[in-house]
Amino acid sequence: MKKFFFVFLLLVVSSTIPILLVMAETTPPPQVDEPISPIDSNKGVITGHADPYAKIIVTGGLYDIPPSEADENGDFSVTVALIQESGNTYFIQAENEDATPSDPIEITIIEGVAEVAEYEAETGEDRTAPDAPELNETEVETEDSAYTIVGSGEAGADVLVNNEESGEKVDSNGNFSVEVAISGGGDEEVFNIAVKDEAGNLSSNVKIYITGQGEEVEDEEDQESDNDEDEDEDETEGKDSLTDINGHWAEDYILELYNNDVIGGYGDGRFGPNDSITRAQIVKISLLAFELPTADGDENFTDVKSGDWFVDYVASASGDLGIVSGYSDNTFKPNNNVTRAEALKIILVAAGVNDFDSVTPNFTDVNTVNDWFAKYTAYAKSSGLVGGYSDGTFRGNQTITRAEVCKIVVELIDSLTSFN
Repeated sequence: MKKFFFVFLLLVVSSTIPILLVMAETTPPPQVDEPISPIDSNKGVITGHADPYAKIIVTGGLYDIPPSEADENGDFSVTVALIQESGNTYFIQAENEDATPSDPIEITIIEGVAEVAEYEAETGEDRTAPDAPELNETEVETEDSAYTIVGSGEAGADVLVNNEESGEKVDSNGNFSVEVAISGGGDEEVFNIAVKDEAGNLSSNVKIYITGQGEEVEDEEDQESDNDEDEDEDETEGKDSLTDINGHWAEDYILELYNNDVIGGYGDGRFGPNDSITRAQIVKISLLAFELPTADGDENFTDVKSGDWFVDYVASASGDLGIVSGYSDNTFKPNNNVTRAEALKIILVAAGVNDFDSVTPNFTDVNTVNDWFAKYTAYAKSSGLVGGYSDGTFRGNQTITRAEVCKIVVELIDSLTSFN
């Protein structure tokens, strides 16, 4: 009886004590609009709604797609390149200020002439992109602070400059003009001109190269001797190409890999040093950094297709090289972000590091018995590849950034060998 009363009392008391569950906050997934599909075009547009100013991450397709940002109302629009005569699958995530990405939303845009012809015959809707505009000039030098681009295109279409609507339209005679600002100083600027028809179909871009010849103000550093400039040439190469790394803590690491053709930037000139890195991207970097062979890719995984830019890298890394493997459902998940632990293992294995037995130091949050990545973090700590955080932790399940990967790769190369 006493035992029963004690258990009953314990249940009553415990039911009155609030239980606090601490859960990691995640970003709500974006609401993605139904894409225009099928379509006969080189480009598609992904639109939707997310939290205001949330980072929008789109992966998939032919190329790396730079992250964008939702506006003050939460609306976003991302232009993507389409593989011709194929289904194009993209994954869209939102990311809040705490860098906690949402679950991905998957969409597919079908590009194909036959599919569009059938669709247009059934619905009467226009799904065919207009022809690319024609420009009167494609290489220009000017001393003015602005230049008017003149050309022709589909009548009634909107004129886009660098994927942004300019507010100008092609007139009824098929002609247009649009003014752009020029920075001057002898720098060549590239403007991508496209047109969008009334149905929302986008043409291909046409580039115009404009060099502003206005006066350039030199500072004292620009007036150094030719010898000093020659000595610094290798170190500064690439700075003008990557627009968002100046002053970044990983600038030197990024430039070393960039100048050795291991990494590249986004199409808009940014590198995105603080962006997360995907499984496909880190596989490519690892193979190029350590000069490993790349073979023609096979469709070994259900989510890696022959037209994907990463197919050869994934096939090589998951094949004889044994750097990565897929999942039990026969997928590779190329667009999933990589954690710090996963990245470290991939880089070390690609570099051929296998001397883990004598390594004992580790980080405070790594269990040397139960954590599968303990030997990799121990090696990284003892060799100085990774310093961890100020509290002594490694945080292996946290996503790694592009800058952090560059640092680890360069430090490892320096400790093993050097670029030829």
